[in-house]
Amino acid sequence: MKRVLTVISIVLFLAVCNKNNNDIRSLDGRYGGTFSRTGMDTVAVDITFIGNLFDGYSTRTKYPAICNGSFELNKNTVVFHDSCVWTADFDWTFILDGEYKIHFEDERTVRIWRENGTLKDEYMLMKLIR
Repeated sequence: MKRVLTVISIVLFLAVCNKNNNDIRSLDGRYGGTFSRTGMDTVAVDITFIGNLFDGYSTRTKYPAICNGSFELNKNTVVFHDSCVWTADFDWTFILDGEYKIHFEDERTVRIWRENGTLKDEYMLMKLIR
């Protein structure tokens, strides 16, 4: 019995110590960072998250195409719902819309990405302090 209690104590201790950084967290705040697509340039982006709404822009027009809308944050994914009207003169896969994977690197840094075949779109964002 003593062995069983010892094993249970160790397992509980390790579970507390190995807290997963991907627990659902809040994205609330303003973030600055970069966007890149496999084989293409890296550009600066700025995105603000308030509640379940987002608003942002890129330093390059429509690469990526960030406007505004809502989002749903889950444990390992974030789903963006873009609310803007876009013209047909660019690749709509650059619009911040749809399901992405998310990983909180630390207290201020978040990685958001999605893969489609050999292409990966990746946002590396850092929460800006006022």
